[in-house]
Amino acid sequence: MLAAPFALGGLHKPSGPTTIATAMGEGAVVNRVYVAGMDTDTVSVIGAEPAAVTTVRVGARPFAIALTPDGGTAYVTNLDDDTVSVIDTGKDTVVGEIPVGARPVGIAVAPGGERAYVRTTSVTRFPWSTCVPAG
Repeated sequence: MLAAPFALGGLHKPSGPTTIATAMGEGAVVNRVYVAGMDTDTVSVIGAEPAAVTTVRVGARPFAIALTPDGGTAYVTNLDDDTVSVIDTGKDTVVGEIPVGARPVGIAVAPGGERAYVRTTSVTRFPWSTCVPAG
């Protein structure tokens, strides 16, 4: 984990990155990488052509990121807000916040993109709770 922002090859690295994600499904546009900046309450979007950085403000202490298989939506767990931010990756804007329980620390999107599964620290017997993507 990085303690402070720094530049590498002209790219700005966010402070406190915890997760890096990109779309992997068939037909996905994979020319962007999403990086959770836990210390800045942002997600940095790093593009390949040209190497550009956009910052999206999300909830407090973003921790994990997962993208739908087509890359159209990113889900970001917000550790201190107990929410998941929903990002429209076409516009790089937050389009929703979903409450999910105490301290969400992990997220995975189903292969079809119809559901996201969130790991919280509050659930002991069944550690994965279901978060239905906002339409």
